[in-house]
Amino acid sequence: MYWLPNISIAIQAKLGGIPWKLNRPEEKELIVGFGDASQDERNYIGSTVFFDNSGKLKASGFFRNNNLEAFKQTLRDAVLNFIQEAAQRPERLIIHYFKIPGNKEKDAVYNALKGMGIDIPFVIVTINDTKAKDFLAFDETYGFGMPMSGIAWKINKQEYILFNNTRYEPYPRTGKAPKQEYPIKLKIWFSNQHHASDDQIKKTIGQVFEFSRIYWKSVLQQSKPVTAVYPEMIAEFGSHFGNEAIPDNKLTQSTPWFI
Repeated sequence: MYWLPNISIAIQAKLGGIPWKLNRPEEKELIVGFGDASQDERNYIGSTVFFDNSGKLKASGFFRNNNLEAFKQTLRDAVLNFIQEAAQRPERLIIHYFKIPGNKEKDAVYNALKGMGIDIPFVIVTINDTKAKDFLAFDETYGFGMPMSGIAWKINKQEYILFNNTRYEPYPRTGKAPKQEYPIKLKIWFSNQHHASDDQIKKTIGQVFEFSRIYWKSVLQQSKPVTAVYPEMIAEFGSHFGNEAIPDNKLTQSTPWFI
């Protein structure tokens, strides 16, 4: 009862099935996640692409950490594939990134979109790899345990703490004590500050939370979203492929082969 469900859902996903997805109204947003990993003193970046907010994986990629052109090409390919499949442009590009983006990353996104003649807003959400221990909150109504999952707390300009654990009820039933996970720290940057409304911030944080529920390697929710976890796995595996290149075929581009 503990390990067979985890094996079965991973097998189903690797065969091209969808164990489960998010029950959300479909929105025409393009979500791209980037994560990094180190192998033999070399740094790599993996990427995952989702064409909508339901969570179905559409593509994955891998490149050297310092290859800015590959970063731009990943975004270009994702947008062009979205247009080809949806017969329209995405309304917004959302990038889940593993570090705080500098001007070169922001300019790379601008240039990638501009080069295609596409003018859409984009958001870069930095998802810290390490869980936040410097900012914590405790729920005094629940024995000073962690707040309920999904609660977010603004700690600075553009910076937030997201409590992402397995406590889904105010008072979980006996025998189902939630795992006391540290929260994750997010930093959100909007390309167009006119779009940085409270509603858009809540929506963006909510999306990070939701994407942590579609981890197809375990029945348990993860504290980080798959847009951060999957790219790390890809980056870790990628260096072991011949010529440091992941084969480009239907299997690698439409299934989570790495879980």
